Amino acid sequence: MNQTNIHKIYARAFLNILKEEKDSLKRIDELRAVLKSAGDMKKAQKFLECPRAGMDDKLKFLETIFKHCRTGKLVRNFCTLLIRNERFIILEEIIDELETLILEREGKVKAVVTSAVKLEKTEIDSIRDLLEARMGRKIQMQMTENPEIIGGITVQVGNLFYDGSVKGRLENMKQSLSQAV
Repeated sequence: MNQTNIHKIYARAFLNILKEEKDSLKRIDELRAVLKSAGDMKKAQKFLECPRAGMDDKLKFLETIFKHCRTGKLVRNFCTLLIRNERFIILEEIIDELETLILEREGKVKAVVTSAVKLEKTEIDSIRDLLEARMGRKIQMQMTENPEIIGGITVQVGNLFYDGSVKGRLENMKQSLSQAV
């Protein structure tokens, strides 16, 4: 089995279980809470891959995580399955793929919009309207802030990337000037 796509198999399997659920994105939030509670995944990965750590220890680790976040039985069972199958370390990839599949099922697409400062609701709505018009689909926007882009925004939709940031423009100008010399 191709190990690079295993997260897609788990995401599709979990999506099949969610078919009856109206608000599947709630389960994404629960899974993200588990991921956040797990903390540094590199440390968790070392523990989970340690041959001395028995399955009981790994399941106790998971129960400790569950104490720090609210999750339903479905998410708990799914995470337990991931621990038992030694796939918990790919939880983040599973979540990302699952979110993409859920949004596709709902006729939406995810856009990650990054700005240097927090945007006003009217600005966010304008960006959403523009993206929906260009993409021809409803947009699920995730807003992030990164002062390093100086100004403007960047937008990531699937594998499309638009860089309207000041930093991006400066880098393009620098590259153009260096090629001209």
